[in-house]
Amino acid sequence: MADTASITDKATESLSLVAKWWDAHQTMIIDFAINAAISLVILILGYFAAKFIRYVLVKILDSRKVDPTISHFVGEVFKFIILAFVVIAALDNLGIQTTSLVAIIGAAGLAIGMALQGSLSNFSSGVIIILFRPIKVGEYIIAGGAEGAVQEVSIFNTTLLTPDNKFVVVPNGSILAGNIVNVSRMPTRRVDMNINVAYDSDIEKVKEILVGVAKKIDIISKDNEPSVTVEALTNHAVKMSIKVWTDNSNYFAVIAQYLEAAKKELQSNGIVIPVFYER
Repeated sequence: MADTASITDKATESLSLVAKWWDAHQTMIIDFAINAAISLVILILGYFAAKFIRYVLVKILDSRKVDPTISHFVGEVFKFIILAFVVIAALDNLGIQTTSLVAIIGAAGLAIGMALQGSLSNFSSGVIIILFRPIKVGEYIIAGGAEGAVQEVSIFNTTLLTPDNKFVVVPNGSILAGNIVNVSRMPTRRVDMNINVAYDSDIEKVKEILVGVAKKIDIISKDNEPSVTVEALTNHAVKMSIKVWTDNSNYFAVIAQYLEAAKKELQSNGIVIPVFYER
């Protein structure tokens, strides 16, 4: 019974201490909870407001015929600036001295810069891409170990869409770190193709046939004469090189149409296309 009474007394004493602590701090706790709820609302509303403002800004720039590469980048920059102000406002509402926080961040700037040097490099690369515009939205590029049509140039990365519909995200720093091959910047493009013929083929006749095939295909440019030369003498065949010009958008169509037509024309003229297997 004594032990039970002792436990009861201790429990009563603990509850009394909790009640006293609650009475002493009740106002502060309620105020903090209210401020925390308000700060959370500020963060949520600020996030959606930043996305909405970005959307409206991009729409306005697009309506004024601004290059999509620039409009999307500017929209992203404004979005992050607004989010930064939203976070500061939320912290300030909680009673956190943002001036002190900014001072602390400034003092720790070197350490943060070292830790985020990859992201900062991507950001600065994004700015350079926007300023000098080696790539634009809609262009087909080969850069950063990837290739595809540019969908968007954002603050830290560039998104590409491959011909087989793969979505590729490439850091901006990787794009500027190497060569950028902009396949679609120029209106026309040269198409290089190779066809093997047997060693006993009449080379002049082969050239005549291959040039004739090029002239029959409408989407091959008539402003530039087709070029047909002997590229190499392999162990199995004579490799012929065909070079023609076309509009950039017709590049792959030219390859498909030309190779099919050339095969039919060569065979109908008795020119053998060797078949061999690699071992």
